[in-house]
Amino acid sequence: MKHNWTNTRIGDFVQQSENIVEVKPDKTYSLLGMSLEGRGLFVREQKQGIEIGSKTLNKVIPGEFIYSRLFAWKGAFDFVRDDFEGTFVSDEYPTFIVDGEKVDLKFIHYYFNQSKTWKQVEEYCIGVTKASRNRFKEKFFLSLSIPIPPLPEQQRIVSKIENVKQRIEQIKKLRAEQEKEIRNLKYSMYCDVEKEFQNVPLKELLSFSENWEKPTAGTTYRQMGIRVWGEGGYERETIEGSQTQYPFFMKVETDDLVINKIWVRNGALAVVPQELNDCFVSTEFPTFKYDHQVLNPKWITFLIKQKKFWELCAEKSFGTSGKNRIKPEEFLRVEIPLPPIEEQNKIVALLDKLDSVKSNHTETEKELTQLMPALLDKAFKGEL
Repeated sequence: MKHNWTNTRIGDFVQQSENIVEVKPDKTYSLLGMSLEGRGLFVREQKQGIEIGSKTLNKVIPGEFIYSRLFAWKGAFDFVRDDFEGTFVSDEYPTFIVDGEKVDLKFIHYYFNQSKTWKQVEEYCIGVTKASRNRFKEKFFLSLSIPIPPLPEQQRIVSKIENVKQRIEQIKKLRAEQEKEIRNLKYSMYCDVEKEFQNVPLKELLSFSENWEKPTAGTTYRQMGIRVWGEGGYERETIEGSQTQYPFFMKVETDDLVINKIWVRNGALAVVPQELNDCFVSTEFPTFKYDHQVLNPKWITFLIKQKKFWELCAEKSFGTSGKNRIKPEEFLRVEIPLPPIEEQNKIVALLDKLDSVKSNHTETEKELTQLMPALLDKAFKGEL
């Protein structure tokens, strides 16, 4: 800590405020909630007074510091912004007036945006269980000591943090706009293919895989699962042969097409990636092979990510809600647009470029996510 920083009790520069109002049955109240890990306040819902269980609420005032007693240990701290004027919280959200001549409100806000601060807070929490009753009482908050520099230094630090935060938000906004443009371009490509090329039923392109294995006790099996909305396959837990009730397992191979009978209508299909080669699926996951001279695996991946394709699968499904499934034979009746393999390869090459941009966005997002914690750590060590 720098020489001009002093450890100061929070109670020396904040005072608890109690803006208690009586709940009236015929009045509507905008109620706030608070996200974890420093994500802050949000309007949770609007309720009539008659629907509210308590007799009183705490009316928040812009400029107050606020936290959740229950989830302070998970980073539920914030300050009340101007756009939350006229909103309310329960008594589980204590609010405080900050002495602006001693401490900058945003300096305190960013101090309580650090995971190491949340761990410190957790040491003071009391309750029955950590997840539901682990309360951070006001007396502990007010007695907590934190390092404080002179007010001009606080304001300088806050200004630097805000400038970096603003740039991060601008980058994220730009990335989101680019992601939307990529999605729109892919959808447009799909629509163009639909118009230009003839549909072909899947039964003319796919054949059932026959890589069945009978599970045996003492043998372990890597399992593959499938995410919905066209998000592909993933590796599930490895099990031992005696742990399954299925009489047979299907061994999948790279580029196989695998579907989930129940959730195919919600995009639960996947082309097997190389890292899931030799995984196993149950009989609930029909698996298909195809001629690579006719179908490019990445072309199939592109098709099965389209909502229109899931809707076609839904039309072929049957059963009641929760048990709605598709028979493999019905799935093979679904028709897809089929460009020549040369055209598929051209489209795939473009898709690869678009996915490369998306991959770069993902890496940038990781770097941006790591930047703020590192920045705050330096700031409150007096190194910024």
